[in-house]
Amino acid sequence: MVRAISLPTWRDIYSSFIPKGIQDKVLKDASSNEEMNKHFKSSLNMVAENNEEIMGYAFFSGNLSDKKVFLESLYVHPSHQGKGLENIY
Repeated sequence: MVRAISLPTWRDIYSSFIPKGIQDKVLKDASSNEEMNKHFKSSLNMVAENNEEIMGYAFFSGNLSDKKVFLESLYVHPSHQGKGLENIY
């Protein structure tokens, strides 16, 4: 589940300069069912997995037919950061 990636990634990246209370609020709002459904319905979504374990995910917005696509969010679980990806199709 992609929500399981958000929390440890946010904590790893932002804990040194964003207070935990603010992180908690942003994560709660961004990972609500409503917000996640919006992303999955209106964005191109990609998930990186290995042996059925989700390692990371990305949300893209824009128009594929116009080749104008923008990366909105990219999350890679801290335990998988810096390892690279193989077999991207």
